[in-house]
Amino acid sequence: MAVVLPLLVGFSRIIVGAHYPTDVLAGLALGVFAMVVVPALESKIKNSVLLYSIFLITALPGLFYCKSSDYYTAVGLLIGFMGGTLLEEKAVRFENEKRLVYILLRVIGGVAVYFVINKLLKLPFSSDFLASGSYAALLIRCVRYAVVAFVDFGIYPMAFRYFERAKQI
Repeated sequence: MAVVLPLLVGFSRIIVGAHYPTDVLAGLALGVFAMVVVPALESKIKNSVLLYSIFLITALPGLFYCKSSDYYTAVGLLIGFMGGTLLEEKAVRFENEKRLVYILLRVIGGVAVYFVINKLLKLPFSSDFLASGSYAALLIRCVRYAVVAFVDFGIYPMAFRYFERAKQI
């Protein structure tokens, strides 16, 4: 799946005329590069803050020239994921559940949290503004996704810790 799905998506992007073949090849090459470099960095750098700082430093320059909403979404998710996992490592120490019912509840709950928070964070802004593609709208998109990912990866797992404590009482 990890090989076939990206190839099919890339092929479909060419077929529908959304990208040139060179775009797809460049994206696939970048993906393969990331598959090699990220695990190599993770094996060498054990300090999560340093590792995340390296990832962030490589991603942030695009804020000065990139106009794609997908880029701002990805940077926001990266920031939220990094902050959330750092919080989770320090305060939560989430443990995987072996029971299928709990696994499904956690996944469904995480998806629900994502949609609810994303919707709530859109409320202060008009849909025209959010779709405008202005730099301010893109930055708000980045912040919105950072908050959503932070809550889903850092705060949401705390609920299960409290649930486990309540169950023991």
